[in-house]
Amino acid sequence: MNLDSLNLVELNSQEVQEVDGGGWIADAQKALEDLDKNWDNLKKRFMDGYNSYGNCGC
Repeated sequence: MNLDSLNLVELNSQEVQEVDGGGWIADAQKALEDLDKNWDNLKKRFMDGYNSYGNCGC
């Protein structure tokens, strides 16, 4: 069967990856999973930095 006669084109590898669940959605999911996994450490580091200012009144 000729795809051109049906006005269809093949997907390139990036399009196939996005259709199969890749692309920015997979990147966002991985980032959220990493954030969830490291949340306690991130919160502690933020509070350590915040508390390092003391009572400077800034």
